Amino acid sequence: MNVAKVALILIFLLLLVVIFFALTGLDVNNPMPAIERILAWVVRLNRTLNMMMRDFILSIQKSIREGFR
Repeated sequence: MNVAKVALILIFLLLLVVIFFALTGLDVNNPMPAIERILAWVVRLNRTLNMMMRDFILSIQKSIREGFR
């Protein structure tokens, strides 16, 4: 792999780390508030996705049942 590609990948990874710290507000000395915020977001996302999947599956079941009536 050529040196320019490696340097570009390292710069991109460093930029991703900086963006992550900026968006989460993660403080290296006190990371718990940011971790709690991230976990709360993940839980909300999980609940939302579960509700969407449940509604989707129920709508498929309903349409199949109506098709056989």
